Amino acid sequence: IPEGQDGEFGILARGNISRDEMSKCASAVISARGGSPTESKSGDFSEISDESSTLSTPSKIAWNDHGLVLVGRGAWLGEMIEASHGERARITTNAQHTELRTALGKGRLGVVTAILPAGLRKKIEHQMQSDSEGENAMMQGVLGVAAAGLAIGTNGSNTEMALELRCDNADACAQVEKLIAKKKSEWSQNLGLRLFLGPLLDGLTVSVDGAALHASSRLPTDDAKRLIERAVELRSGGNHAQQSDAGANPSTVLPRTDQADEIFSARSAVQSARNPDAGTPRTPNPPTKTPKSASSADGP
Repeated sequence: IPEGQDGEFGILARGNISRDEMSKCASAVISARGGSPTESKSGDFSEISDESSTLSTPSKIAWNDHGLVLVGRGAWLGEMIEASHGERARITTNAQHTELRTALGKGRLGVVTAILPAGLRKKIEHQMQSDSEGENAMMQGVLGVAAAGLAIGTNGSNTEMALELRCDNADACAQVEKLIAKKKSEWSQNLGLRLFLGPLLDGLTVSVDGAALHASSRLPTDDAKRLIERAVELRSGGNHAQQSDAGANPSTVLPRTDQADEIFSARSAVQSARNPDAGTPRTPNPPTKTPKSASSADGP
């Protein structure tokens, strides 16, 4: 999500997918949603977009003969293509992303790092309203978080989650620590949340070192599987038929690689990576239209 480009984002995928397969699949997805697919070329990339889109810069799906698939719109897609050619600095040249990724460790199943623009945080601060001065101080701390990283991985029979925050100053991180402790206490006393998040809350540890906050939680992988299954069940309205992927043992997923670093440009504010060779390649869905006032994010 590049700073200064409203609502733009990028998705990267790799797989053993031919140019013809991608063309047919992308066109079918757009057509199935009532759109009008149109195909064009940009260097060694083929691109498909929805000609009927009302956006001034509609989202595009781009792919090449090397199994690289990109989804994005506007200048952001162009920057991703340039980064893939080595014509633009890649995300590994960004010191904040690199430091967070190092702190989160290697061999993780998935990693997400984000640089949070100061201008956006200031805008939220002006819009924020709170009934409690204590809560407001804690939220001010949250708005003082300049960068964040989240990782998940497995270690034997346990699943581990790690969170790294980098704040504008030590006080901001201290306020975030207080907020986490407050929410942990409240959720632990809520029976419904306790049944759902109990193992995750029990294993949660938080520490602050100046302007850096470190949080982690460890729980048995079987408990993590059950938590995922419950989340999928709640999201699908109790439709057990949609849970087929939820019960997969996380330990069977191969550790991620850093190939996403070769594509996302240095000024990227969100980065995620996953082993491109694990399992059957899947074609990414084009992003759906959402109102400007809403935002959403899906896991890697």
